[in-house]
Amino acid sequence: MKREFLLFRILAKRILRRKSVWVTLLLTVCVTAALVKLEKNSSAVIYAAVCTKDETLAAHLAEHEGLVRFVLCEDEEEVKRNVIKGEAECGYVLQEDLQKEIAAGRGNWSIEVWAGSDSAMTPVVNEILFETIFTEIATDWYAGYIAEHPAFQNTVERLGEEAAREAAKAAFLEKLTDGSTFTLVSSRQETLSDKEESGEDYGKARRSTYPVKAGMGVCVLLCALTGVGETLQDRRKGYFFRQRVSAAVMTVALYTGLGCAAGILTFLLAR
Repeated sequence: MKREFLLFRILAKRILRRKSVWVTLLLTVCVTAALVKLEKNSSAVIYAAVCTKDETLAAHLAEHEGLVRFVLCEDEEEVKRNVIKGEAECGYVLQEDLQKEIAAGRGNWSIEVWAGSDSAMTPVVNEILFETIFTEIATDWYAGYIAEHPAFQNTVERLGEEAAREAAKAAFLEKLTDGSTFTLVSSRQETLSDKEESGEDYGKARRSTYPVKAGMGVCVLLCALTGVGETLQDRRKGYFFRQRVSAAVMTVALYTGLGCAAGILTFLLAR
């Protein structure tokens, strides 16, 4: 037993001096934990830079919540900088009083768009921006159409143009919300992230797509193979001739145990 203990001490000291093994395992643990943390903290929000002098439109864009978040910029140069630096998926430069001009029917207005070569979500942002701009002016268009249509001239003359426009807007909004056209029924499902923020114990934490368990298995396997390689070198060089079986078992066990410890530490950090 004393010989076996001395042999174990010698083999353990030899592994402690293998700096390359320790550095590799430490880097494996740190990099894996960092990648998992970055994935869990990554945001699914798309940022779009916008420059507009229309205060009403700017307020609507700033209040917009969802997949796209609009970042208000002071001028066109700031929009470009956000796109070039990658801080925004795309950027928009809107003309002054864009909504009023469109509602008044003055000109076919265009919006200047800045996008990077790898901007894949720009069409999605375009749709959301279009919906935000035209939501406000849709009721004005409808009210103007009613006020100018010959079939409603008697009503306009009786109520007055301003009152007729307001009545048309009210009727338009009512049709959108009373269920006579279509209705979007929304239900909010509580997600794991919601439960995590509220501090509830929901059993399992939000899972990462990074293959942590597979990485742990590979780490243990490579350490075991390293132990086997070390044993073969000892046999070729004639080390531990009288205790080569014990030395081989201990060497492989020590390296495998080191891999298991690194795997467990990786798993704990990844959680």
